[in-house]
Amino acid sequence: MSADSEFETLIADLHHSRRKVREDAAAKLGHLRDVRAVEPLLAAMQNDEDKDVRSAAAWALNNIQDIRALEPLIENLKGYSFMRSEHEGRVLDLVKQARDVGSIEPIIDSLRDSDEKTQQVAANALAWFKDASTIDLLIAVLEPARPYSAWTLGRMGEAAFQPLIDALNVSDADVRSEAARGLGHSRDRRAVEPLLERLSDNQIRQHAALALGEIGDGRAIDALTAALSDDDYLMRCCAANSLSDIHDPRIAEPLIAVLNNVDEYWGTRRAAIFGLLAIRVAGAFDLFMAALHDSDQEVRAAGARALGYLGDERAIEPLIAAWDDEFWGVWEEIPTALVEIGDAAIKPLIVAAKHPDLRVREAIAETLDKLDYVPDSH
Repeated sequence: MSADSEFETLIADLHHSRRKVREDAAAKLGHLRDVRAVEPLLAAMQNDEDKDVRSAAAWALNNIQDIRALEPLIENLKGYSFMRSEHEGRVLDLVKQARDVGSIEPIIDSLRDSDEKTQQVAANALAWFKDASTIDLLIAVLEPARPYSAWTLGRMGEAAFQPLIDALNVSDADVRSEAARGLGHSRDRRAVEPLLERLSDNQIRQHAALALGEIGDGRAIDALTAALSDDDYLMRCCAANSLSDIHDPRIAEPLIAVLNNVDEYWGTRRAAIFGLLAIRVAGAFDLFMAALHDSDQEVRAAGARALGYLGDERAIEPLIAAWDDEFWGVWEEIPTALVEIGDAAIKPLIVAAKHPDLRVREAIAETLDKLDYVPDSH
């Protein structure tokens, strides 16, 4: 599917009859950061009947950072908090202040403040304006205001690229780490070779590996595959996560090996599952079914989620049976997985609604509700 076709499909899905489809569409539009989505997302945030859809649309608008959404986002924040903390509220207030006075000077003043949290707010606020004149200041606070400065610099475009490359080579390891993060956020493919070189930098190699995944360039596959054999389990996990973000068939063999290694760290195996899901690897259903019954509870939870996104109706009964799993993480994934599979799950859920465990019966009722099931309609 072309980028334009994907975009049009997601816009259409904002009006889908099923709320989960609308919620997912809003979130995906936020990741795309395409300003053409601003007006449809504003309509979803302000008018959708479902609070989760409204919340997803608000998050998407906050991620796109188009000034048209500023006032509606501030108003939305009063009525329904889609933020995890007060930080984003302060960011929006500072953006509004700068817009109202027609100058980014209030943000610059905050960026120069000695208070670290104020610097972080200012760094995020600058991303709304993408003013190249602020790059030197952002580089100067790259370490104390992390990860906010790195995130902002990654969105500044061409003007920030060389300063980030330069920061990748300074003596301060914290600044090098944040420069790697910024290059990842930029998604600029010119950063691939410099980041590959930093995989040998023991102080920042994990950040470099994750940045390569954000960029998603196939040139990183060989180096990241080699990192799957690293002595450090966290480096192996970073490598697996990044390979999972590079949607290339070449990642299949190394990620299958990771998934099948029961002695591997659960986070690395979990990343392998989602990478294999992303490329719809041959035999995915059997791999994810095995994960659903794995000895590691986190791998079982990831297997449940992957089976849902795979959309194979053969997974319905095993997923319903997985409500007998003692791990809450598996329980949390089952409703979403069954909703992803769709209406074919309704009749088996109705049958299972006589389960002796009250918690399971309540979870089934919640899942049927998410499937928009109305009694006597099936």
